[in-house]
Amino acid sequence: MTLWLKELAKQFPDITHLYSVGQSTEARELWVLVISQSATKHELLMPEFKYVGNMHGNEVFGREALLYLAFILCTNYKKNKYITGLINKTRIHIMPSMNPDGYEIALVGDRDGAKGRKNFNKIDLNSNFPRHNRQKLDELISKRLDKLKETGPIISSSSHAPETIAVMKWMFLGANYPFDQSFSGNVHYSPSPDDKLFTQLSYQYARAHPSMWKTGRSCLVPLSGGMQDWQYAYTSCMEITIEMGCYKFPTDTMIPKLWEEHKYSLLSFLQMVHSGIKGLVKNTQGMPIAKAVVTIVVRSLLDESLRRQDQQHGFCAAKDSESRK
Repeated sequence: MTLWLKELAKQFPDITHLYSVGQSTEARELWVLVISQSATKHELLMPEFKYVGNMHGNEVFGREALLYLAFILCTNYKKNKYITGLINKTRIHIMPSMNPDGYEIALVGDRDGAKGRKNFNKIDLNSNFPRHNRQKLDELISKRLDKLKETGPIISSSSHAPETIAVMKWMFLGANYPFDQSFSGNVHYSPSPDDKLFTQLSYQYARAHPSMWKTGRSCLVPLSGGMQDWQYAYTSCMEITIEMGCYKFPTDTMIPKLWEEHKYSLLSFLQMVHSGIKGLVKNTQGMPIAKAVVTIVVRSLLDESLRRQDQQHGFCAAKDSESRK
């Protein structure tokens, strides 16, 4: 994987930037490949998008799919109009493996086993993020973004794995959907305040796939401490989780069919980062206003028990095109 990523970065230096957000427990790099015409710095009004694969080390196809997606994007730049447009308008961050240690001990052909699922210290990374309760989540969602950035993420090296901490720091800088956690602890649907949008995102991926459907994960197994819930609450990142196949570790002969099933979905979902609105808030002299907040009161909730109506979205106007990962 490392050689593959370094080779892509070497062959396509004008549209790629390879960096590590940290190391795994066994000191393997957590690589991220940026693909964009502005690969090394953030640009005003250019959205940031990420794919993270292989959080469970024995669930391997996500890792393989992201490596091939990176290859397809790079090799088709200025050859395919659609892909060229995505790269010109988006900063695409691809982390093929969040759990490289687990991957190293996983078993090829494993359908439903657990070997390699957790990290080296037997921690399930997808339940290792800070947990939240309903009251705390209400407070987080209602905070203005500038206040949230002042408080920072909740990170503890004693309770969170190195891989988890690396991703939290990465995200703070910069098809199932929330909430994974059911606040009663029982198996039932647990909508987030942006449920309709998360449903739309999930549909976008699923309908480009020949046989996939969508679900809110808490309908299946309630999950506390999941990555997507933490990111939604703490970083305003909207993320869904994509279950890509029935085999944990498909054999080489299975990979081509799985890729054919998912390739259009991966691209279609990426395109969704350009939905919605974007812009700059300026004063009467045409100068941008730093930390301006635009409030849009249009949301309604499916779950009346949450007792919130007309939820608010806060958007901060960018101050400049500060370089960042």
